[in-house]
Amino acid sequence: MTTYKGIKGFTVQSLATDPLASGVAGATWSSGGSLNTARYRGGSSGTQTAGLVFTGRTPSYVTISEQYNGSAWTEVGDVNTAAYFNGGSPAGTTSAALKSTGKNSGSTFQTNVESYNGSSWTEVADVNTARDSVYGAGTSTSNIIAGGQNPPNVALTESWNGSAWTEVGDLNTAKGASSSWGSSNTNALIVGGEDRIGLDRNRRCKYS
Repeated sequence: MTTYKGIKGFTVQSLATDPLASGVAGATWSSGGSLNTARYRGGSSGTQTAGLVFTGRTPSYVTISEQYNGSAWTEVGDVNTAAYFNGGSPAGTTSAALKSTGKNSGSTFQTNVESYNGSSWTEVADVNTARDSVYGAGTSTSNIIAGGQNPPNVALTESWNGSAWTEVGDLNTAKGASSSWGSSNTNALIVGGEDRIGLDRNRRCKYS
């Protein structure tokens, strides 16, 4: 009789339990060290074991930055201008990050941009259009921000080359509060968000 091993050259692996249920092949979430200052809608940069969070609301607008070493958070140099709902540099590091735009009162939208070198924040060239609810991708020297709210929502996209911001191709749909990924100002993905009309959270735009 023909066998599977005879056809494919190996046998089918037999497992006593479901690997997804036991966590063998499926990833799971676990608790890590808590931030020193609870907040929401801040910016972020870095990796799972070397992360940086900055600004946000407590509900007060804060300038606080904290760095993660894989187990605990330590307060580091504050940003110069308090903000929340600002863009960041998700592909940046704990020693090279970018904070862009945001809001620091009920109606004050920022053009402010600051760069982090691992110990302190320095104000650099402002973006062209003030807004909040913008999300960025890339690093501290090659960054892109797209969309946001002024209000109303905008489709504007701006690219950062390490010294200046330049307006580039707009999003297909004006929206804010999206999610974003990307390694540079030429490789980014903006997903979901609010259009403030139908609250469409499903649209996706790719920048390349």
